[in-house]
Amino acid sequence: MAKATASKPSPTRKPPIRETSKKSKVDVRTAAHMRAVSRVAEAYRLRGVYP
Repeated sequence: MAKATASKPSPTRKPPIRETSKKSKVDVRTAAHMRAVSRVAEAYRLRGVYP
């Protein structure tokens, strides 16, 4: 059976939510919400959609 190994995060991958929460000094729930809002904002920016 193959051994599970931890893969290195890719350079484009975001850090885990816990790291974001510690860096921003907010709770994990708020950090997850911040990440979600930034993902939506990025999608709008990439698609050229403006409100």
